[in-house]
Amino acid sequence: MGALVGSLIAGSLGDAIGRKRTMLLAGALFALGAAVQSLAPGDLVLVAGRLIIGIGVGVAAVAAPLYAAELAPASLRGRFISSYQLAITIGIFLAYLVKCPSFGQWQLASDARGGARPRGSRSSSSRSSPPSLPAG
Repeated sequence: MGALVGSLIAGSLGDAIGRKRTMLLAGALFALGAAVQSLAPGDLVLVAGRLIIGIGVGVAAVAAPLYAAELAPASLRGRFISSYQLAITIGIFLAYLVKCPSFGQWQLASDARGGARPRGSRSSSSRSSPPSLPAG
């Protein structure tokens, strides 16, 4: 939700205060959101910090390619923007590779409660009752 809000306001914000200042604002939002999350005493404050970082992500996602396009010579502008999009796509692909079970002990797939679970463990919905321990 934060990234949606950030991306919707980033264009007009960039026109109003400039692309460079918009990028600096996105960085400040990242830092503020990280500070809020690290000091969060509870779930609501943690979610608020994630929302702040999301707004920063949305602002940066719009402002960064615009800023790069303004700085690039006209003959290289398309290459700069295309390589930016390619880098994002490669990053998403690598994130999916990390999720692959053969890459580590933790599989970042969600269980029924929405949290990460160790590879090989069953979700809470498929658990059977634990076996009985022998007496003695």
